[in-house]
Amino acid sequence: MVLIDISYQHLISGTIAGIVSTITLYPLELIKTRMQVSNHSIDAYKSLSNGFKHVIKYEGIIGLYKGMFPAIIASAGSWGGYFYLYELSKHRKLQYKYDSNTNQLNVIDHVIKA
Repeated sequence: MVLIDISYQHLISGTIAGIVSTITLYPLELIKTRMQVSNHSIDAYKSLSNGFKHVIKYEGIIGLYKGMFPAIIASAGSWGGYFYLYELSKHRKLQYKYDSNTNQLNVIDHVIKA
């Protein structure tokens, strides 16, 4: 079965990449969302730097990461699944091409798999 032949390293790599990117970018997402919701009615969210200062002053550094857990679960699952399924489909296509005496994927194959 093909699922057993594929290494899970791509699933793990994608999951870790999703977690790291979420942890890194979540404070920006938080400020962006608060700026959109505030509609510039609050002076604290008129700019990115003011937003960061406001959150850190009234909620502490931990306030920049409020509500991050669901985002981590979502991005870890989606990126892990994406990387795993991409490699799985690539592997299956290569098996098919190997049977046809061609052992490389062309650009269109990569675009379709992504």
